[in-house]
Amino acid sequence: MLKITVSGGEFWDSSKEEFFTIKPTTLHLEHSLISLTRWEQHYKRRFLDDGPKNSEEVLFYIQCMTLNKDVNPLTYSQL
Repeated sequence: MLKITVSGGEFWDSSKEEFFTIKPTTLHLEHSLISLTRWEQHYKRRFLDDGPKNSEEVLFYIQCMTLNKDVNPLTYSQL
């Protein structure tokens, strides 16, 4: 298992014109067949055989590997 600590912080939402806070979070990640299957079902192609991935695809794979429950989706944007 891989553990990554994502620092939190205070950020500005220009669309709502307000500040919001993201708490520091330690993500518990596990590369597994389940996470590969989730990614492949979402993108309808093979993860390992299909060349380079863009940043959106990589972040989604990190989400697929995450074992934590109830992770704020904005946490991933800090990676």
